[in-house]
Amino acid sequence: MYSSHHPTDPLETANLPMTADMPKMVTRTKPAAQARQYVRVRNRTSVDQRIALFEALDGAAYAGSPRAIYRAFLGSARFADHTFIWALDPPIAAALAASGYDVEGLEATEVSADGIDLDTVFGSESLAELRRATIVVRGTDAYLRAYARAGYWVTDSLLPHYLVPRKCQVMVQTWRGTPVNRIECDSPAEDGSSSHDRLEFEGRRLTYLVSPSQFASETFIGAFCLGRTKRTSAILQTGSPGTDSLITASAQEIAAIRERLSLPLGKQVVLWAPSAKASAPLDLEMMREALADQYVLLAREAGCVTDGHFARDVTGVSDINDLFLVSDVLVTDNSSAVVDYANLHRPIVRYVGAAQHDVAPGCELNLDPLELPGGSVSTTRELIDALHDVGPVPPDPQLHADFSRRFSPLADGSAAQRTLDRIAFDDPRIVAPRSLAQRTRSRLRTGIRKLKRSVLSASKRNSALRALSRTSLRIKRTLNYRKHCNASPVNSKMMIFESFVGWKYSCNPRALYEAVLRDPAFDDFTLVWAFKSPGDYRDVPDLGRATLVRYGSQAYYAHHAQARYWVSNSVVFPHMKLRDGQVYVQTWHGTPLKRLGCDIEVKLKDGVKIDAEEKRSWYEAEGRRFTFLLAQSPFAARALESAFDLKGSGRADAVLQEGYPRNDFLLNYTDEDAARIRRELDLPDDKTIVLYAPTWRDDQHQAGVGYTLDLGADFDALKRELGDTHVILFRAHYLIANSFKFERYGGFVRDVSQIDDINELYVASDLLITDYSSVFFDYANLRRPILFYMYDLQSYAEQIRGFYLDLSELPGPIVEHQEDLISAILASKSPDDEALRRLNGFADRFTSLDDGHASERVLAHMLASPGHEGPR
Repeated sequence: MYSSHHPTDPLETANLPMTADMPKMVTRTKPAAQARQYVRVRNRTSVDQRIALFEALDGAAYAGSPRAIYRAFLGSARFADHTFIWALDPPIAAALAASGYDVEGLEATEVSADGIDLDTVFGSESLAELRRATIVVRGTDAYLRAYARAGYWVTDSLLPHYLVPRKCQVMVQTWRGTPVNRIECDSPAEDGSSSHDRLEFEGRRLTYLVSPSQFASETFIGAFCLGRTKRTSAILQTGSPGTDSLITASAQEIAAIRERLSLPLGKQVVLWAPSAKASAPLDLEMMREALADQYVLLAREAGCVTDGHFARDVTGVSDINDLFLVSDVLVTDNSSAVVDYANLHRPIVRYVGAAQHDVAPGCELNLDPLELPGGSVSTTRELIDALHDVGPVPPDPQLHADFSRRFSPLADGSAAQRTLDRIAFDDPRIVAPRSLAQRTRSRLRTGIRKLKRSVLSASKRNSALRALSRTSLRIKRTLNYRKHCNASPVNSKMMIFESFVGWKYSCNPRALYEAVLRDPAFDDFTLVWAFKSPGDYRDVPDLGRATLVRYGSQAYYAHHAQARYWVSNSVVFPHMKLRDGQVYVQTWHGTPLKRLGCDIEVKLKDGVKIDAEEKRSWYEAEGRRFTFLLAQSPFAARALESAFDLKGSGRADAVLQEGYPRNDFLLNYTDEDAARIRRELDLPDDKTIVLYAPTWRDDQHQAGVGYTLDLGADFDALKRELGDTHVILFRAHYLIANSFKFERYGGFVRDVSQIDDINELYVASDLLITDYSSVFFDYANLRRPILFYMYDLQSYAEQIRGFYLDLSELPGPIVEHQEDLISAILASKSPDDEALRRLNGFADRFTSLDDGHASERVLAHMLASPGHEGPR
């Protein structure tokens, strides 16, 4: 399914930095001029969603995942009326044109096709496939027109910055392999801008990012800043399309490749395919003397001096998979080639050399080298000895099998088809370009947004300006909402849901919504969900019945004005007043440990975003508005009643003590559910799974960024002691804006913040570590060990919040120092009788109302309520 989530077009909002990877026009057009030309072309070109454009390795190849997805297009009758385009570099395009292929843009070049043997480069099967596509020369006007027209963009590398897809276009970033090394190392920016900025921009620009595994997904989320930009749903974990041909290749196809490359019979084929950045040089003369009688060396390394007999230059072969298929052993360094080649279950030797021990900052491995298959050698002599010892199968087949299960779990030959099923337009159409008036309005809206951001930024530094800004905004929003209220009556059979101000599909609103789906009494109800990015949730099966609206949009206001039932776990905009008959269910999002709203009395530190008095006014206003406030327990009821000052407003009876709907799953899940969740998260069965879920801090806020988090944990030390027996799942609070990079821990620490439903993480874990978050009240339903890592306990208790519960009543030990955390984790594996009594006593006291049926009871209260009456 196509997602319409795209960033605001930078071509209309900023002058983007030009980067070194932008294609150089063979006519020497400067990048800035090329960007202006693309804008002009795009403004007068319609998008045809029946056109698919492919580009691999910056136009240097017909290979990889783009080729696999192209093949899937060709093989499906559904796309018989589609047009296909391949973007290729000028020399290759010229050679194809000389052979009668349809090539556009060649007239702008001055290149020769001499010396290019198309059959060797591509092979007959690939050449036949390319006959069905139009070739455009990368960097020419034809190239720009193609990107302006095509509905699908499929690439495995970073496109020029000025190529930004429109909302009616799909950009599929397949990347170029499982990121064994840090992606920043693969994507340098030589114009002075950081590779981090390049990758964050790519994360905002793409529609989908294809991932072969959970490991790759977690790495991509960090590298492309998808967690911080709330774009994790762009990940398509459908497997690596580029490996399909390794799985499905027949003996006849492999024999044809051997014949095409003129490989001699009776000799072992060694493929030397190092990474592009830090390969150690081979002593080819020494290898020739020792191996020439029994081996052929295929060298896929730029600048490698070959002799055409023993050592052969195969850098010109377009698709490395062809070389994988005909080789008997792979020699590489720490390249991602090991991941793809491991699918063939053939021997691998890693030749790292001395150079690999002096890796540039930012280019480190994402995993422990010991996890890579194949032995490691440092000299040419050691490599020769290793090749003499190599047999037809890997020396450690189990290591290879375990490696493939972790890094290529979906390698079944169907990844391209799965990907195509997810990205395809349901009803492709031609979309006309925007008119001059529309573009002008868009620029005006962009200018207004910039002005608003400037005013907001200034108001954070000036209290008077902040008060004026908020007052004017409140008046504007109030008048706008009243307009929607006057336009339509309340619909008695409409419900609108939102979770964490539109960021997630989770928590109590999700549980109530799914209970509504199961209850025939609501079959004729109109259901609405509000999200910050509705397009990210269109593929969620359970949301198929709901209307999805953008949080804060006019549609959002219109549906709130009409819906009889509002369900939210956070504060709805205060200017949206209830109309007569409307029912507002404030589910909240947890039993509070830390003080909230009207109960925050301590003086907050400098840098806190909102002071205590302002928070108090918010909570008081909310307490006067909602119909019901859900409480998990009598303790939660007392705390929330105080936080919202319900006694002061005479509304203490608004609290419903019926348990938490979101915890129904924790009481009702099956062993099959648990096994499915662990399988989807790619969690090992033989390790202890630790869920680390800290909360945010009021005093860790950066203007223009949001709340950040100082982890306070030494994951290097934890890995040294626990890496063989434990896996840590890190779950950040949704308010935390900074991103975390855990790739270097090689799967020991995994960022699962992008998973909407934390219940899945509860069920998958054996131990919870938290601090001041409310998650432990829910986790107690599982009666599993809980640790409290409170490294800033004194400052949090005395200077930031304070607590509702005496900390001696917590269901697990408090750890304040890193050096004590490891021993506490190990001790939790076998809790003593006192620890079990403490945990079970806490669960009995605080989760007694969680019985698996809270959703049903809350829905009954909603239906029975007469709703709002008169002003409040």
